[in-house]
Amino acid sequence: MMRFLRFVGVSALGFAVDAVVLYVIVSVTAFDAFSARAASLTIAVIVMLGLIRLPSFAKRYVYEIGRVGLAVIVVITAILNYALYAALLFAAPSLQPLTALVIATAAAFIFSLACYFRLNSKR
Repeated sequence: MMRFLRFVGVSALGFAVDAVVLYVIVSVTAFDAFSARAASLTIAVIVMLGLIRLPSFAKRYVYEIGRVGLAVIVVITAILNYALYAALLFAAPSLQPLTALVIATAAAFIFSLACYFRLNSKR
């Protein structure tokens, strides 16, 4: 259960980083919503992958699905997350970028949980 909570915690921290960076980029710069999200999502993925590499996180976790498995989940989820975000903004151009981020991230989080459980059940 603790491993699951760590996974959720890293995901939540990634969401927070993504949302804050997106908000700052959209508010302060002239970047469009798509470029701003690409930058914020990249920073969030780097933070999440960095947390996965921490010895205290990996020591107990590496035996379940491994760092590579976690990294694959993070990267695939990020790609899905951006695709959903872009689709939402194309479908509803008046949608605020942060609203699209929340919706896309919620859907991508469900996908990442399914991957987590699937990979854990194989071991």
